[in-house]
Amino acid sequence: MVEWRIQLWIMDWDISCLRVLCSSCAFFSLEE
Repeated sequence: MVEWRIQLWIMDWDISCLRVLCSSCAFFSLEE
């Protein structure tokens, strides 16, 4: 059960990182 929670937390963290990367990429492409 604990492993599952950690796995879910890591997955959620990965999604957050992807969102930040996507918004950063969008921002840079708008700047150019």
